[in-house]
Amino acid sequence: YDYGTSAKNYQLAAQLYQSVDSTEGHLASLLELGKAYSFSKNYAKALEIFRHYNREAIKAKDSSHIADSFMVIGLELGHMDSLEPKLVSYKKALVLYEKLGNELAKARLNNNIGNVYFDLREYDTSRSYLEKYVEIMRCYPERELELSYGLSNLGRAHIELGDVKKA
Repeated sequence: YDYGTSAKNYQLAAQLYQSVDSTEGHLASLLELGKAYSFSKNYAKALEIFRHYNREAIKAKDSSHIADSFMVIGLELGHMDSLEPKLVSYKKALVLYEKLGNELAKARLNNNIGNVYFDLREYDTSRSYLEKYVEIMRCYPERELELSYGLSNLGRAHIELGDVKKA
């Protein structure tokens, strides 16, 4: 849990990977660097790093890292209570994960987007995204715990929509 040392090491790793033209290593190090700042609750610095990670992923034309960067930017924006920008970032990631065929990431983003809409009190839209999450997660029986979180979130949306029986 020494996030300061982790951040220094990931910063160094990112520089070293860049110096030897290892795009994958550089991008992966930037992602971990941002996480180190996020875990230490330095959300502004984490967001700065994740935006840099996004620019580098776009420059490298790496669709997987671009999608990941939009997802982590959304997570950081959530720590800063920026719901609308968070939603925009998540939706960009969702489009890319759909193109990549990454079903688990797509499911998780549907859950995240559903929760943002819940926070915005747009319960019908929230329900719609949460139903997509549950539908996908039912295909992953080994992820039963994740499914239970989604079902709980979906239940909350149904309660807010006045359908206690369905909740």
